[in-house]
Amino acid sequence: MKNLFFLAVIFLLSTGLRSEVFGSAGTLKPGVIMFGVEPQINIRPTDLMGYFHFGIGIIERMDLEVKLGTGTAATYFGGDLEYQFLKSNPLDFSISFGPHYQDAAFIDITPIFTHRLKSFALSTGPKFKWQISKGTYLSMSWFAGASIPLYRSVEFLMDAGIEIRGNNSWVSAGLATYL
Repeated sequence: MKNLFFLAVIFLLSTGLRSEVFGSAGTLKPGVIMFGVEPQINIRPTDLMGYFHFGIGIIERMDLEVKLGTGTAATYFGGDLEYQFLKSNPLDFSISFGPHYQDAAFIDITPIFTHRLKSFALSTGPKFKWQISKGTYLSMSWFAGASIPLYRSVEFLMDAGIEIRGNNSWVSAGLATYL
């Protein structure tokens, strides 16, 4: 019951806020596969997107994720490599790096800080998005999120972000399953 209350508070606090993180500083173990689905609401401009995630653990502390998004904004296709530099309970730190395309080509760099608690984890960090086609532009947002295990191999993930340099903010939540 505490988890549901906490989740509701985080969601209500973040409704004025853009998802692109969908996870924590933890990485998938080698050979572990992740499938995820994530609806997202963008604020300014207002768009509703649905993202589909596929991830796989490559080596210890490194995973690869591919993401496809569709909705009222242009179709999104991207991927990233994430490396976990610090794995020390309760704190984790990783950096995610990869390209995506949505009306233009971008390079994303996201340092992720996660604090693991007894029944959930909180994550935060900056997200840098560098537009490399159709002109160049660097935007930065700050995100905060939570991950809550629901079952042995299912997790509820949510995050929200406020664009610091640029004009987008977002809120999203979704489910991931691990095989």
